[in-house]
Amino acid sequence: MTKSRVNSRPSAMLRARWKVRLAKAVLRALGWQLRGTLPPQFWRSIVVVKAPKPWQCKALAWTLPVVVRPLNGLAREEWLHATAQGFAKGEASIVFTHATDPQLEDIAAHAREAKGRIALCAFEPQRKFVHMHAPFKASPFPDRDVHYMRRYFKHFRFD
Repeated sequence: MTKSRVNSRPSAMLRARWKVRLAKAVLRALGWQLRGTLPPQFWRSIVVVKAPKPWQCKALAWTLPVVVRPLNGLAREEWLHATAQGFAKGEASIVFTHATDPQLEDIAAHAREAKGRIALCAFEPQRKFVHMHAPFKASPFPDRDVHYMRRYFKHFRFD
């Protein structure tokens, strides 16, 4: 039986299982609870992270089974190019956000243009809780996607 090429990616873009397990064990040892992950078959995703501290974005990247490419600090024009280039190489993209409406609108638009999915993630520092939402396709209605993302992030306290 041949493997389907529809959702294939270069196998080198999968992170070694021992590295993923080690990163998760370190976070658990520091007291963080992990809920959910980015399944390898959804590697064409933009992971949207609302985290109070920048180190949390890096820690999350190590717990994912696919290699991720950070998008923070890129100009608007470079954003879509970097996402498409990452998808062509078999990488997911990760972006740290404060979840303002313009940021979420840009993320939804770029995900739709790149034909990728959006995966939401939130760190809740008071309870030491990390929640990774299942990836979803960007709809043709960006206002609905923004509303959905805003509603998701509202459930977490970021004091």
